[in-house]
Amino acid sequence: SHGLVMFSTSLCNLYLLTFTTGTFAFLPFQGPRCNDFKLFLSSFESSPVHFSADNNTEFLFCQWGVQRSTAVDEFPNTIDGVIDYAFDAIAGEIYDKCPPSQSIASNAMSKSIFTDRPVRRRSDSGRIGIELSGLRSLFPSDQAMSNNQAMRMTALMLCGKVSMNSSWERFEKGEDHCRDQSHSSNTRAVVVYFSTRSEALMASRTLQRLRVYDKRYKYEDIRIHCLSDGIPNDLQLDMRSQHVRNGLSDGNVDSRRGICILVQPTDFNTEQTPAAPVVDAINSFQKLAARASVQQLPMICISPRFLNNNDGIVDEIRRDQSGYQQSAVYGGIEPPKGPTPWIMRDFTPPVFCWVGNALALGKSPRANCKLTRIALWQSAMEEDHLWHAYVCRECMGKKGMIATDYQYLASTKSTSGRPTKHLLMKLLEEYRPV
Repeated sequence: SHGLVMFSTSLCNLYLLTFTTGTFAFLPFQGPRCNDFKLFLSSFESSPVHFSADNNTEFLFCQWGVQRSTAVDEFPNTIDGVIDYAFDAIAGEIYDKCPPSQSIASNAMSKSIFTDRPVRRRSDSGRIGIELSGLRSLFPSDQAMSNNQAMRMTALMLCGKVSMNSSWERFEKGEDHCRDQSHSSNTRAVVVYFSTRSEALMASRTLQRLRVYDKRYKYEDIRIHCLSDGIPNDLQLDMRSQHVRNGLSDGNVDSRRGICILVQPTDFNTEQTPAAPVVDAINSFQKLAARASVQQLPMICISPRFLNNNDGIVDEIRRDQSGYQQSAVYGGIEPPKGPTPWIMRDFTPPVFCWVGNALALGKSPRANCKLTRIALWQSAMEEDHLWHAYVCRECMGKKGMIATDYQYLASTKSTSGRPTKHLLMKLLEEYRPV
């Protein structure tokens, strides 16, 4: 009267076909490890086989490695908090201070290239990816700021922290290479790149305001360039030196000499009217990355949005960039679309992710309190590189100000990739705060 059939494909995806009298159910299992299937079957050994809503949720949570931690950090819900976490991940990656990723063990047990997960190697330490999304939620609601404006502001403030030598002291303690004496003793050079001239001009005006009003970080040694400008002459090495040639093959970088930061490189500019492609953006990105490696300078890429098009999808929905996940780590589109520019594989996975609006639940309240969105963050400096999900509760306060509170939902394993919207909704249903 009931039964269970299991079969698999060459991609190590398991499929369950269950049947009872007159009914059928079909459910794909697309986990990174087929051994998880045994855990799922164990719950059906002594009972008739059927798929209820509870079974499906339990199976989904097993697939994603859902867990609840009592020691998880609070959600970084301020600009300074996001900048601090991002900087720690960047410095930790450059100086090899990050805990190992779960993907290393997962790949060791993998029997197919299709189940391998990208991992960062020591030779990749000079190419670092950062994903920041939905940053306008960090700014007061009375400031009419777009996500692109919030991105430029936050990126430049991050550059200000990166430029401060005092920020690096706990990571560079005991390092044997010497700081270039041509630079100030308090700062180091940071070159910031934007995809278009118009973005670079707008960023220059923002930088001028930060130099006047923001005294938390140092902005004197920050320069703004366009993506096609290349490496400034004063940051270039003498290529006749033997140690320079040896360091290139090892992927060595020296962050004390200077750092290159790309802010949301894209091949489609949505800020101009009408929106239009950015000519030769990917080639310029690849050339700049190669030149930075030759000059042994770290390159940090913030929120790349390549292979994007203007098809009516707005804000954080973009094209591509990760072919192994159900939700693209850069941009969050589901499922990820390609092809992926080959250069992006050097920046995947990112060392830090902060997503302010991974799943919209409703508009801001006009009265009382309301759950409005689910947010995510992940850091390579955290043990196992787990993804942490939080639900945002917004309450209307005095004088029309909105008070925001983030409450922890659950965490998922990094080998399953960025959590999907479907999973986030299930987490909210299961762990909805009172």
